[in-house]
Amino acid sequence: MVSRLLTILLALCASVLAIPPPESQRVLIVHDEANSDLDVQSLGADLVSRGYNVDVAQFTQHPQLLHFGERVYDNVLILSGKLKAFGKTLRAADFLQHMKLGGNLLMLSTPKHNPSTVREVADQLGFTVAPKGVEYANDFNNDLVAHQAYIIPEASGDLNGASVAKLGDNELLLPLISGAPTSYSFNRMKQAANTTVSDVFALGEDNTLAVGLQTLSNSRFAWIGSPELLKGEIGNKLTSWVFKEMNNLRLVKATHVNELGESDVFYQVNEPVVYCAQVEEWDPKDGKWYAYLYRDEIQLELRMLDPYYRLNLKRTGCIAFNMPDQYGMFTFHLDYKTPGFSFLKDDQIVTVLQRSNDAWDRSWTITNSWVYLGGVTTSVMGFMAFVVLYLAAPSVGTDGTESTDGKVEKASSQTKKAESSSASTGTKSEPKKKKS
Repeated sequence: MVSRLLTILLALCASVLAIPPPESQRVLIVHDEANSDLDVQSLGADLVSRGYNVDVAQFTQHPQLLHFGERVYDNVLILSGKLKAFGKTLRAADFLQHMKLGGNLLMLSTPKHNPSTVREVADQLGFTVAPKGVEYANDFNNDLVAHQAYIIPEASGDLNGASVAKLGDNELLLPLISGAPTSYSFNRMKQAANTTVSDVFALGEDNTLAVGLQTLSNSRFAWIGSPELLKGEIGNKLTSWVFKEMNNLRLVKATHVNELGESDVFYQVNEPVVYCAQVEEWDPKDGKWYAYLYRDEIQLELRMLDPYYRLNLKRTGCIAFNMPDQYGMFTFHLDYKTPGFSFLKDDQIVTVLQRSNDAWDRSWTITNSWVYLGGVTTSVMGFMAFVVLYLAAPSVGTDGTESTDGKVEKASSQTKKAESSSASTGTKSEPKKKKS
């Protein structure tokens, strides 16, 4: 039902330009005999020489994209022909489901061959393909504008007569190639005398000749308005991007540890933490994954309800910081979305606890407390010195003389007793006279 293109001789003789990633090697090319502007066999042979397993089918053979809810192919090329619809197995819903499952899709349509299925897929993705008969024109030069330097650095050539598209509000859309400021597009099927301003589809750079899109599941889509964009260096760059040979990233792992190197979901407020993200990029020349050399900074957010920190990872992929002075549930949120590159996303939830009583710094380690500690120390030492001196000093009598063996205290006690007894009898005791 689907004829497999086995050009073993061409694959052995051709030089290997690139190596596709393991998850993107099965390719289906669906074409129509009416589209004679493109050599399908040469395109298939080129993909085989690059390491792909290629199947070529016509729309009348009704190839299947899905089988029991799973995608059959990793990459699909749709080369539109005279058919207005592609059949029951190639509906717009099938293409969208193929992309939802991680498959890649590249579609070609021209002003003469502009099926409704392609326009329906475009409407679902947020851009509008020009109606049948609307052609691109530039009467002054052949300049083109390449918007994504990491995908197609430069673009030039005569694309007069190509189909165009208008981009919508979908922020995931990428204008790959657009017309020069002097370009325009209109329906050439109408007579020039009857052409009005309302017949102009787009002006200047609004004439998009190649549209790219990368979904949140990292599947890639491209629409082109001319077979010329599948030829030469531009065609090689375009298929390499759609089939994930280039700008293909993956997040191997993301870790976070404390200052002791322990990875735990429980941290304390103000505790030092090191967060690392290991990102790799596919190298189609060697067919291996290598450490990603950041073309721009990858940002990490530490958020509760709102971000507390926004930190840029260093080129090593790590960043050191302290947890905020706030306890609760926090999330290490990494969301890397650079146009033309695979999206990276990772969320890890951790708990930040308040410090325990024995975890705080002792008072003697705080320099501001040394004044108060010195005051307490001198007060205690002064009191102890006073007690020692008081206990070590000799006793003093009531008349200011030092007591000797307790005689002064005994005499004073006897005098007090005599005074108290005389006061009770009403007589005044006289002191005894000394005998002469």
